[in-house]
Formats: sequence, C-alpha cells, structure tokens
Amino acid sequence: MKKIHYIALLMLGLLVTNCNTNDDGFYLNKFVETNGLIVIAPHSSTYTLNEKLIVQASIPRLLSETGQATQLDLVKTTGATEFTFSYVIEKQNGTNWDIVYVDNSQLDLVKGSLWNDQYLLAGCDYVAASDSFEYEVGFPLLSTGTYRLGFGYNGEATDRVNIRSQSMPAHVILNLNTTVAGLDASGFYNFTVTN
Repeated sequence: MKKIHYIALLMLGLLVTNCNTNDDGFYLNKFVETNGLIVIAPHSSTYTLNEKLIVQASIPRLLSETGQATQLDLVKTTGATEFTFSYVIEKQNGTNWDIVYVDNSQLDLVKGSLWNDQYLLAGCDYVAASDSFEYEVGFPLLSTGTYRLGFGYNGEATDRVNIRSQSMPAHVILNLNTTVAGLDASGFYNFTVTN
C-alpha cells in the first residue's frame, strides 16, 4: 500500500514539474511587430481650447512581416472584423493625474467603434472599400491645462502599443505591437491646452 502512495506522489511531482505555464500557445496567441499603425493628429505639443485631439488607426488587411516573403492576411488568420486597443487621456492636477471623461455625445466618432468609460476602448472595424481596419475619433479638449494620453493599459512596454484581434473561435488571436510617434520615454503623449 505504501508503494502506491509513493508512486502517486512521484507521478504528481512529475505532472507539476512538467506543466507549461505559457498560455500563448494554448490560446493561439501570436505577436507581430510593426510600426506606425496608430497616429495622433494633429501632432502638436500645444492645442487650443475646444480643439479636438484626433486618434487614428489604419491597419492594412495584408501586413508585411519581417523575414517573411508573403504578407500576413489578417482576416484569414484571425477571422476578425475588428481589432482593439485602449487609451486614456489624463489632466494634471497638482502632482496627480486625473482621468478626463467626456460624454459619448461629445466624441466625434468618424470611423470604427468606441467604448467610453474610465478609458477609451477603440475598435478598428474592417472596411472592405479600403481593405483595412479603421478607427478615428476626435476627443474634445474642454479645459486648459497640462494633459497626457497614455496607452499603458495595453501592456508593460512604453515604446509600443498592443492592438489585439477580436478573433473568431479556433482562429489565431493576433497581437500587433506598433509604435506611435510622439510618445515620451514613459509611453505618454504630452500636450498643453491653452486659450
């Protein structure tokens, strides 16, 4: 009887030591490095009161990958009709940064979809006419002060933003890690709003 306990304990030990904690392979999570898919426009360090800060994304359906001869077809690979990323706009209040919230009716949604709460969840929707995933929103700057836009809720990197596919079941979940021009070393786009 003692032998069975020892064998069971040995088997349990082998099982625990051979566990793979990397869920990326199990969930078909893949990562692609790319540049410039998200743009902040107009790109400036100073805006005027009531001007709109515009965040745009344009992701081509066929994406070039370093070291690959053929382009990656995002629709075939993911089955997705949407890619998402999140960002937040904060205003400096003394030494603190307060999240700036505006009502949905104040946002100028031009392309894509948007979920607006403590942060903005941008939906880059597939547009057949341009054969790309598109997003464009104008965020109104309603008071003067020092602001920053951050993508830090997407991951730990400060020089890249993660755009994630909303994949169909049994398809690859694709994470596009892209650069955004104008971010500081901490991953923020800093700007001032004046009269």
